Formats: sequence, C-alpha cells, structure tokens
Amino acid sequence: MKIKQFFGNRINGLKTFPVAHLILLFLTGCSTYFIHIDQNETRQIKLIVAGILGFLVSLIGPLLTLHAEEETKTIRIINRITQLFALPTIAGYYRLLQGLSENTHYAENLLYFGIFPLLILGILTLIARIFRQKEHKIWFSRTSLLHSVGFGLLAGLIVWGGLSGALGSISALFDVDINRKWYEYFGTFSMFLLAGSFMINYYSSVTEYLPKGSHSEFELQSTRLMKIFGSYIFLPLALIYLTIFTAYGIKILITGVRPKGIIVWLGTGYFARGMLTYFLTFAENSKFFDKIRQILFISFVLVALMMIKALQLRIQDYGITINRYFVGMFILFIIGFSVLALCLPKMRLRLFISLLFGLSLISLYSPRNAPTIAFSSQKSHIESLLAKANIKLPLQKDSFKDLTGDGAGELTETVIGFVNTQPYEKRNKVLFNNQYSGRDSSRSYDYEIRGYLGIENYHREPEESKDIEFRLRADDTSFEGKGITTQAYDKLYDLHWTSPLIRDNTLMYSISGEIKEINLTPYLEEIFAQSKRSGEPFIIEQENTKFIITRLNGTKFENGKIQLDNEIEGYLLTK
Repeated sequence: MKIKQFFGNRINGLKTFPVAHLILLFLTGCSTYFIHIDQNETRQIKLIVAGILGFLVSLIGPLLTLHAEEETKTIRIINRITQLFALPTIAGYYRLLQGLSENTHYAENLLYFGIFPLLILGILTLIARIFRQKEHKIWFSRTSLLHSVGFGLLAGLIVWGGLSGALGSISALFDVDINRKWYEYFGTFSMFLLAGSFMINYYSSVTEYLPKGSHSEFELQSTRLMKIFGSYIFLPLALIYLTIFTAYGIKILITGVRPKGIIVWLGTGYFARGMLTYFLTFAENSKFFDKIRQILFISFVLVALMMIKALQLRIQDYGITINRYFVGMFILFIIGFSVLALCLPKMRLRLFISLLFGLSLISLYSPRNAPTIAFSSQKSHIESLLAKANIKLPLQKDSFKDLTGDGAGELTETVIGFVNTQPYEKRNKVLFNNQYSGRDSSRSYDYEIRGYLGIENYHREPEESKDIEFRLRADDTSFEGKGITTQAYDKLYDLHWTSPLIRDNTLMYSISGEIKEINLTPYLEEIFAQSKRSGEPFIIEQENTKFIITRLNGTKFENGKIQLDNEIEGYLLTK
C-alpha cells in the first residue's frame, strides 16, 4: 500500500508539474554534458541560471491550480500559459545574460538577478492571495514549502554523498581508478533532478488534503520540534534582545548619544528572530502568546525608530548608497508591517509577504529604485566633497595627488565606492566625461583609478614583509594534449585517495597500505616558477613513478626560503 502511495504521489506530482520536471531534466542533461566536455565557462553557467529562472516560472500555474477554490477554465488557461511561457523565458533570459559584460557591477547585478528573489516572493504572495484571510492555510503552505526545500536538498546531498562514497570505496578497495567526473555526474543528478523532483512531489503530496480556496479553514497542529524551538529557544532569545534594546533606547534618551551604526544590523537580526518566534509559535492560541506577539510587534517599531536615527546620521555624513537604500526600505517595511499587524491580527502572514514583495519590486525595478537613487545621491556627495577640496569635474590625471588630511580619505573612499558599484559608462561619464578609458573590470578598475588619480597609496596597509604567497593551479584534464605521456605506466592514482600530506616540504602518501615519501626540497624553486605559468601542472619523474601536481600552495619568504602548505592535489603514475 505504501509503495503504491509512493508511486501515486510521484505520478500526481509529474501530472501537476510536467514542465517543471522537463526543465529539471534539461538542467541535469546540460550540466552533465558540460562536465563531459570539460567546459565550465561563464556562458554555460548563464544557461543553468536561465534554466533555474524558467523552473521558478513553471511553478506559478500549477501552484495556482493546486490551491484555487475551483479549477475553472480561466485557471486552466493561466496554468498552461505560465508553464509554456517558462520555456521561452529560459531562452530570453539566457540571451539577455549573454549580452552582459563579464565584469558587471553591483547595480547591474541587482537589475538582472533581482528577478529571482522577486519571483519567489511573488509566488508566496500569490498563494497568500488565494487563501486571503485564512492564516492557518497560509502558515501550513509556507511551512510545507520550507520542508519541501529542506528535505529535497537533504535527499539530494544524501544520495550524492552515498553514491560518491560507494565509488570511493570501490576505488580504494579494488585499486580501480575512477574518473572524478563520475562524482560530478552524480552531483548534478542528485541536486537537480532528484532534489528538485522531491521538492515538487513532497509539497503536492502534503498539501493534497489542504482545503482549497478561502472559504474554509482548518485546524493547525504544530509539531513538537517547532514548539520546542519556538517556545524554549527563539522566544527567550527574543526577550533577551528586547531587554538589551530597551536599555539602549533609555541610554539614548538620557544621554543624547548618537545611535551606533551597528544598531541597524542588530535590529535586523532582532526582527528576523522575532518573526521566527512568531512563525514557530503560530499554532499556539493562548492569551500568553497573544500578549507576547503584541509586545514583539510594538518592540519592532521602537527598534526601527532607533535604526532610522542611525541610518539618518550616516546618510547625512556620506549620502545614500545602494545598501543604505535597501536598509531604509527594510526599516519602512518593519514599521509598516508591525503597525498593520497590530491593527489587523488576522492578516499578518499575508501582509508580511505582500508588503515585502511590493517594497522589493519598488526597490529593484521602479523609476526610483536603489541604483538610481544611490547614483544621484553619491554623485551629489562627490561633487560636494570635490568643491571643498577645490577640485573640478571632470577629474584629470593625478587630480588627487596633492590631497592631504581626513577629507582626502573620505573623498577617496567615496569615489572608489562609486566606481565599484555603478555601471562603467555612467560612472565614467560623471567622473571623467568619458576622457578616461580604463579596462571595464571590477577587480582591476579600483586600482587603475587609484593610480590614475594619484591615490594608489591611500588606505593601504604598510608592507611588513616581502613574503610571497604563491599558488600552483593547473587544468587536470587532457594530459596527452599537454604533452604529458601516461602510456608507459601501469596504474594512475588520484593523489586524493593516497592520503597525501606535506610536512617540512616532504610529501608522504600511501599505496595499498604502504607509507611512502618524496622530498620536494630539490624542486621548490621550480615549483615556485611553475606557479607563475597559468594552467600548467608540475611534473616530477622518477625511475618508476611520475607525479602530476595540479594544486599546491606555498610561501616564499623574504630570506629566500620556500615552505609548502600541507595540502596537494594531482595524480601519481606507477609502473
């Protein structure tokens, strides 16, 4: 009976989410193919990202059908359209990502990747809209979603670990060399197809008996684990934090001290813990918990007011950045939600996700979104600082060379922060009127600008030594194509399975239970030189063995001595 129910749930899940399963197969197949052809380029990663977006889109219609009061003709049409729309979404989003520079910056990443959290929030808002004021259903649905994701990932990891362990056992016990690609094949199968399918099927099975629509409610029964965590762990912690914030608020009122910036992050953590407490104790209906919830929501408002003051002071001093914009919107969300939660206690869960979705949409894609407001604010702040320093725009070579004092540091960091977060074309036009043509690289542009403006030494740590840390990194595939012969050897071992360990520049390893070692001291200078050559392994050939080293770190000290780290990767060939 249980076996029949198991396969019945899988069949129902496949019928309800056919396109989602098809996309999971697509993701698994693409990942497996990329592993097989040894390609892990940016365009392949972009295709996987686009596939994940399509997967999320494909869930909208089936979830609507799963929870709607009646499966009307309109709902069936919406279901089919959204599922079919998921396929061109993959192609369109992939094409969009292909047009991006490989060195996009913070503002651009928000624009193109903010769709993921927004889509997830949109799905949760849709479910809340279907159930309207039936908070028990919304709570059960979200709990089931969390369980689905958690159990799905856990199932994928367990299967991946189990299959990998089995392969490792075969390799170790029977001296069979197994290509490491098989571990990656199992990983893609487990974490895409198996985990994704498990999430979908688990959610559809546990919500099968959940009354549809908003006309009927059902009685909740919280699990013992949730009661323990909610009542005995999160609730006491929330009360402790509440006591600390209350004492700090009294200190501010009495002494007039400025709230510290860290209050923003502590307040965010307190709100998160408080909402977890509310969520985990949601099924508790006693007057005690009703009172605790009211205290929590009132305290959220009071803590948010302290956060506003701290944020206001930073904005006055340094202007609005993208992160400060998000913090401000989050504080607005805390206050708005808390006030509405006190006034409308039967709509708290629906209000929470709906407000979060709405403010996220405004922050990411409205005309007054985070990147736009931050760009305007930081531009004005830079112009103000430049005016104080008697420097005019556009900036010229060595414009900051003669700057001194505290203002120099603030101006430098503001300009560099502007450079590191805003798109290349916009920041180049504002700062240099397109007269500077540096590389569009998020990693190098910072240093190029410092050098161009004559501020390359600002805020750098003094050189305490001339020790050089080096890394040898090599592609561990296609040895024959690199001219490395393997035919003359009987066996090839992955060093990982020989328990390698480096001590005092001596490599110790084990083959069939026998401990062996090789002194790497004569090769240290060659290893250091090889680490400067990108993509090339280091070869050590002896009478009956050959070491192909693909990963090795070390340090060359100021006195010329070289010390290798204790970890190594590569292959050992024996005759």
